[in-house]
Amino acid sequence: MKSYLIILTVLIFTACDKRMDYDYFIVNNCDEIINVYIETDRNDVSKSIVILSYETELIYHGTGINGLQDGLVEFFFKKITVYKVDKTSKVNYIDRNLWVFEPVSGNHANSYLTINPGDFEDE
Repeated sequence: MKSYLIILTVLIFTACDKRMDYDYFIVNNCDEIINVYIETDRNDVSKSIVILSYETELIYHGTGINGLQDGLVEFFFKKITVYKVDKTSKVNYIDRNLWVFEPVSGNHANSYLTINPGDFEDE
């Protein structure tokens, strides 16, 4: 009987929070390979990713609860740095206005950031 109560309690508490999945992609719109360094606010993940020219790469998968929300870039990422062999971009890629948010389903969305050659020009 106790096991039924435990299972019922778990179902009640987990049924309210629907899991949302967020995939973050970078689109390399440059003629050269780019390197992307990310640090996340969640789980203190940091990694470097190489993206070939004119390719799109998944850089991070995050989860949330209770409805898809645009603009969570600032929630998931602490730092995003993009560089090529000889230059580092000075663009603030944490700015959510640079990302294109696309819901895939009721509980899944993709966000895309496009890196262009102009991101590496000196101001």
